Amino acid sequence: MPSRQNAYYEKTFDGDTSPLVKQATSLAIAAIKNGDLPRIAVDCGCGSGRHIAYLRSRHFLVHGFDIEPDAIEWCQERFKNDMDVHLDVASFENYNYPTATLVMAFASLFFCPATRFDEAWRRISDSVRAQGIFFGMFMGKRDEWAERKTSFGNTLTFEEEDLRQHFEYFDILDWHERDEEGGTAMGVRKHWHVYSVTARRR
Repeated sequence: MPSRQNAYYEKTFDGDTSPLVKQATSLAIAAIKNGDLPRIAVDCGCGSGRHIAYLRSRHFLVHGFDIEPDAIEWCQERFKNDMDVHLDVASFENYNYPTATLVMAFASLFFCPATRFDEAWRRISDSVRAQGIFFGMFMGKRDEWAERKTSFGNTLTFEEEDLRQHFEYFDILDWHERDEEGGTAMGVRKHWHVYSVTARRR
């Protein structure tokens, strides 16, 4: 019987790429063309690697990490013949971030411990090249899973005003708030309150 975690990786292995991920990737490609920036991306909390696969299809060299060894095992098997995918087991606050033109955290920063977020965010924001792109999702206070206990502590949540303050060195290009009932997570229908942020490093 597969574990719930491995069942999740299997389910998301070939999942659709979010339009917001595609938008951020296109913005990064434009920055590369306009500023001679490196075609390097980081996928924070890469899971089974579906977004790594998308980034590789757009010809990025990709660094991916996840705190779960099972996730990295999935990715190692998936990309075993691809020398332009580099994988590590690491947490947000201790990963050795390379300098990149695109840094992405899709539905993963929810699980960064609140006490470690400031350090993690400093590392993430410092890794984005000037004129490079960050895309990430952050849980709001009205999400059904807000403050939910996980193996890493309670899920990390933000008020909008506090979250905006973390982008002082960025120009915000797109700020999308989802606050609604709908869709499923791990097969369970829930109320979502999520901020999706695309920003350019100054």
